[in-house]
Amino acid sequence: WCEFTPYEVGFHKYGAFVRTEDFDSEFFMGRLVQKRPEPRICFLQGMWGSAFAASLDDICLKVVGIGLGFLDSFKDVVKVVDDCRRCHFRDPTRLKTRLVIPGGPLLQIFQDFFKSRVTCGETFNFMQGLYLHKDYVNIKKFVAWRGTHLDAFPNQLTPMEESLYLVDGGFSINSPFPLVLQPERDVDVILSYNFSWEAPFEVLELTQKYCEEREIPFPKVKLSEEDEKKPKECYMFVDDNNPKAPIVLHFPLVNDTFQKYRAPGIKRESEEEKFFGDFVVESKDSPYRTLNFTFEPYNFSRLVELNRYNVLNSKDTLFKTLNLALQRRRLKKAIDTSNT
Repeated sequence: WCEFTPYEVGFHKYGAFVRTEDFDSEFFMGRLVQKRPEPRICFLQGMWGSAFAASLDDICLKVVGIGLGFLDSFKDVVKVVDDCRRCHFRDPTRLKTRLVIPGGPLLQIFQDFFKSRVTCGETFNFMQGLYLHKDYVNIKKFVAWRGTHLDAFPNQLTPMEESLYLVDGGFSINSPFPLVLQPERDVDVILSYNFSWEAPFEVLELTQKYCEEREIPFPKVKLSEEDEKKPKECYMFVDDNNPKAPIVLHFPLVNDTFQKYRAPGIKRESEEEKFFGDFVVESKDSPYRTLNFTFEPYNFSRLVELNRYNVLNSKDTLFKTLNLALQRRRLKKAIDTSNT
């Protein structure tokens, strides 16, 4: 995860940052070799939201759903492509398909092909020439214990590359939780807004897994079947046993009471007001589909007002969360004091 602020750009994982004005300049072993113009904001925006940088692996796993799981493993040479409910291309009367792929260089070629990206925001690697401490594998930010993870292969780590190829973080987790959860930030409350199509809780589930691997405090995401089928406007997730875990307020993108109320407690009266609130976010002809990159002004206003309403309508939950966070902050300070 690469973090951009108006002041610096860098990777918490490696502990390496440069001034934002020096981003895309040439560095070697931490020294500025050649100063280059700072990238324009339009280039950075294109890189941050680079949906067209999707690889075949992303497309197969997230759109088609065929389940090319073998691409994520360096060891497994035999995988069964099991029944996949999202796949519409298989004849259900046929037997399960067994896919055998030889190991060695051919497996690497397959992996490189499916994981390659046609478009990326290529910039000079300001970490080039830096080498990690010999005991890097013991740092929690790395996942070297899992053989299929990139961290397990030191010669493939970022400081060895001449260029950085940065893409939209949404290909990993469609919300920047990993950046907010840095221990130095000591966050008490996270307001999470979901915009993942037909996956209202995916960002939380992925973040929970991310945090478990790195032993980062994060609340458990427990949902009922009803919540999965018909999400509410706001959810609060809290770890009662660990005050160091942030409280997460999650707002799924749903149009529920907004259809009848233009503001909390104020019903829609005119036909124009009723029409404005009467729309389904995830319909087949929705203007908010993932592959729609531009919105008409009317649809844009609807989306903004919907999210604004959902937050205002959850005011009581928000105040309750802030009060709880203050209590947990005192408890956390007491624990830190006793430990010292």
